[in-house]
Amino acid sequence: WLGKLQAATGVQTKRTSPTYTTAAGALAGRPARPVSSSPQPPPRRLQHASAQQVVTPLNGSVDERLLANVVARRMDDDDVPRVKQLILETPRVNGQPSAVDIALLALLNGALANASAMKGGMAPGASPPIVHVSKVSLDMNLPADAAAPVQVPIRDSIRLSNRGGTPVECVIVPPDDPAFQLRFVPDAFVLPAGSTVDVDITLVINKTTQLGELIHLSFGPGAGQASLFLGLALTATISEELNFSDLELGPKLGAGAFGQVFQGAYRDREVAVKAVNFEPDYDQEMGILREVRYHANIVEYIGACKRQPFQGFIVLEFMHLGSLDKYIHNRQFNLTVAYTLRVAIDIAAGLAHLHRCKIMHLDMKPANVLVANLSPSAPTCVKLADFGLSQSRDTSQTFKGDYVEGTLLYMAPEMLREKLFSFKGDIFSYGMTMWEMIMRRQPYSGPKHRHLKKAAFEEVRERGELPGDLADVPLPAMQRVLAAMFAYDHNARPSAEEVGAMIQSFARK
Repeated sequence: WLGKLQAATGVQTKRTSPTYTTAAGALAGRPARPVSSSPQPPPRRLQHASAQQVVTPLNGSVDERLLANVVARRMDDDDVPRVKQLILETPRVNGQPSAVDIALLALLNGALANASAMKGGMAPGASPPIVHVSKVSLDMNLPADAAAPVQVPIRDSIRLSNRGGTPVECVIVPPDDPAFQLRFVPDAFVLPAGSTVDVDITLVINKTTQLGELIHLSFGPGAGQASLFLGLALTATISEELNFSDLELGPKLGAGAFGQVFQGAYRDREVAVKAVNFEPDYDQEMGILREVRYHANIVEYIGACKRQPFQGFIVLEFMHLGSLDKYIHNRQFNLTVAYTLRVAIDIAAGLAHLHRCKIMHLDMKPANVLVANLSPSAPTCVKLADFGLSQSRDTSQTFKGDYVEGTLLYMAPEMLREKLFSFKGDIFSYGMTMWEMIMRRQPYSGPKHRHLKKAAFEEVRERGELPGDLADVPLPAMQRVLAAMFAYDHNARPSAEEVGAMIQSFARK
């Protein structure tokens, strides 16, 4: 694989090479000259990726057509986003977001240039606009492995040189993302033949996040129009140790598993503040929130502070639409099938992320699902919250507790019967949540169960009786999914990822 890459592009993929080929070299169809006579290390933050990673799609099989096109330096319109996606999915190193490998960028840029030349009527091998860029990865002048500051401008620059014989129009298109603002000055200009221009770059990151971006530069006009990409990969963090004096507490919103929740403000940002009175609970929930952050379907953790005598404050994003349960039981709100299925998919994604992080939620219910958007077409509809009862389990899939905590209506039968806790217990509770959303009434609220005393009801739950007749669920496909999630044997229940895939399969129909 590496031999084919090097033969096709001239890119040196070994880190011991004294020089490396820049994207400009690939763009021009030839290796670039060394930046200097001394050995040049690759830019910081670039991690090596093999050629197979360029052409291995998400299902793990090798895409031979894409490989052939890339190696032959031909690219169809469908190939470009595919290669860009695969570049951004390069494996992470030491928990940091993987940067774009310089060899892969050069390969992509060279293939794009050759493709644009052929589409424009130029003969294969003829030179498209020859534009040299001083570097293909932006590190924003940060030290290696340093986190980027939040809400503080950081700067970098690139130099573009026109080594061709005709003027080139240049346009730089930054990503559109509310998590950050990226500005290029200038961002649209004409580069005369033989001239250079320095482009100043300013980045402001708005919140704790991870960036893995490809920034598009286009060169034209006419038949020689070509493209180039800059890589940007950074982690940005706010200090988790917040100052209590910066925190303002407002009205009480409710109570969670181990504390009260208030609306508040932190440095002019509207937030939710969970007040915890017991230090071990505070430390445990903070640790879990650190583990599961950076996911669209998990409530954003901003930071925490404490004061003596002990009182801890966990600061989270404020979800102004509230929790899912109030929409389920408000008949004036139209819960469409499309929105219901989308909520189910979002919960599955959030729960799958928790389980990949070896975290059991252990209190899944509609009150702990916060609504981000009421449109099924929104990027995120709901987020999981309240990790006060959650447990981190690095090795075991199950554990036995000394006592049962949680919400009786939603607990898996083995939790009540044997005090046995597992990832699959979350799946049962997730099924109860979806049953309640579809049926728009609480589990076990039908005539068979509503008048039972507590002891009798606990026996019903321990036996694994269903919350109602699944035949009453109006979606036949969802009946089958719920039946699997309610399996009496916890080992027979599907994973969160499998549930999400099943729902997606019929949601698209």
